[in-house]
Amino acid sequence: MAQLVVIVNGPAGVGKSSVAPHIAARAPNAACIAGDDLKRFVVSRAEPPTVHLGLAYVGAAALTDVFLAAGYDLVVVDFIFERPRHIQRYAESLRAPVQILSLTLWAPLDVVRRRHEQRAGAGREHDGADRSWHAIAEHLDDLGTVIDARGTIEQTLTAVAVYIDPHLAR
Repeated sequence: MAQLVVIVNGPAGVGKSSVAPHIAARAPNAACIAGDDLKRFVVSRAEPPTVHLGLAYVGAAALTDVFLAAGYDLVVVDFIFERPRHIQRYAESLRAPVQILSLTLWAPLDVVRRRHEQRAGAGREHDGADRSWHAIAEHLDDLGTVIDARGTIEQTLTAVAVYIDPHLAR
């Protein structure tokens, strides 16, 4: 099997963190890079920010390269890529020549809000979910294959398998 990177994109609350490990489990030798963990790397940040933005994409690429160099066949990256340039920033930061498959999980805003609230805790503001949903909606057609994520995790994984499995069989 040739090495493959799968980007699991989508707004906050759509189900990326739930789906990504299951995608990784489809290959015998896979790693999953969780966007929530990447965000925790930054402990504090000056206002206005004094560091270059987009470092999370570069960091995700560097970590991807570590797994690819170690011989992993599949690396799944669960993160929010709001614009095509974010995916491009990630891809250009990779050192390893590898095929990248970009999947954007998508659901109506009310579904995303409900899931975000369940995950974050009752009463939590929807700002992150709303902002990322609207930003991705503007560029949805340019962010790879769109996967309907309105249903259960199992239904979403069935839809994902249509795109992933042919690549894993190589």
